[in-house]
Amino acid sequence: MGKIFKQLLPFKIDMPNQTLAISKVVAAVIIVVVVVVAAIAAYLVLTPTLTPAPENVKLGLLTPLTGAFAKTGKAMQDAAQMAVDEINDAGGVLGRKVVLITRDTAGDPETGLDAALKLILDDKVHVLFGTFSSGVTLAILPKIPQYKVPFLVSVSTATEITTPVLSDYQNYKYVFGTRWNNTQVALLAVSFVTEVVGAKRVFFMSADAKFPRDLYAIVKPLLESRGVTIVGVDYPPRTATDFTTYLQRVKETNPDAVLSTQVGGDGPIFAKQYYESKINAPIYFMGGALGSQDTARQLGDASNYVAFGVAAWKVPITPKTLKFYENFEKRFGYSSTNYEDIRTYDTVYIAVDAIKRANSVEPDKIVEALEKTDYVGACGRYAFDKSHDTIWKPGYLQGAIAQWVNGDGYIVWPSEVKQRAYEWPYK
Repeated sequence: MGKIFKQLLPFKIDMPNQTLAISKVVAAVIIVVVVVVAAIAAYLVLTPTLTPAPENVKLGLLTPLTGAFAKTGKAMQDAAQMAVDEINDAGGVLGRKVVLITRDTAGDPETGLDAALKLILDDKVHVLFGTFSSGVTLAILPKIPQYKVPFLVSVSTATEITTPVLSDYQNYKYVFGTRWNNTQVALLAVSFVTEVVGAKRVFFMSADAKFPRDLYAIVKPLLESRGVTIVGVDYPPRTATDFTTYLQRVKETNPDAVLSTQVGGDGPIFAKQYYESKINAPIYFMGGALGSQDTARQLGDASNYVAFGVAAWKVPITPKTLKFYENFEKRFGYSSTNYEDIRTYDTVYIAVDAIKRANSVEPDKIVEALEKTDYVGACGRYAFDKSHDTIWKPGYLQGAIAQWVNGDGYIVWPSEVKQRAYEWPYK
């Protein structure tokens, strides 16, 4: 043992004094350890604890950035980004920055579902919103109960998007419609027929697609309950470019008004041929390209006196409406769509408002706050019914009816924001 200690010690000691030498070494080691521990403790006490920065609030936008509806999808993205920037400039929410993450649906259900899953699983968004096509939305819907992410639908109109909330609340309580649904779109058309032009005989002419057929199934009984007769129905193929035969059928039935839902590029073609056919019946577009000022100006006289429904317009629907239009056009250099972008803009604010009131990004708490929403946006006053769709009535959301005259649009209904009387001068 003594030999071992001699080898370990850096100095020579006499065996009789081994015990004393070892004791001094041990004591020295203990002193060093105590000093080091004390220094570390002092450092920890004097150094402030670094608290991790709070996680950003992540909003996931689903919108078509490629494909036939890319232009509208870009408007949705621009409006959403404008809302996020405004919120962050005002301090964010819950001390956090709001981040917008956008994924392209291409207007395709399979692509849209994949985009939604990436937002949920990879990006881990706190709220999912957007969607232009109802087909995309309905493809995503079955996944919502599995992942329990609040899903705010700002554009897609299919009524069945929110009906599962009533039949299976526990699974579908996360779904909300900040859009207008097909029933609300139909009610706006009914207002045109019965209140604006007082028609009694109506022809329904729309592209052969799910959206127009769904609308007809809703609008027909609504009109008939008000004493209006449907004198004809036609669904030209979406690829149609010559509507001569269909317009001849309209002439033969001699309606008081025509309702149309040309949903794509066929809309302007149909409107031009309708004008050239000299049909003496006011026409109202329930959706599609005829709500675009660019389209109206390109059509020239062929767009004159065409009526169409809008979610909002450059009139003071609320104190926020005109500010939205001014800021949007100044920032992006083009006009609002009057529906898709402004509703998506409001949806961002509604989501953030719910997170603020919930004081949490926990899904069930956000849902509980959303159900108590009473928010005045750029489009109107938002509150949700039991199906989680927006309440549709005066004082809340009710849309408006506009008409083109020489490339400029004017509101003709409702009376609260009416800018001029409706005209149909063609004979």
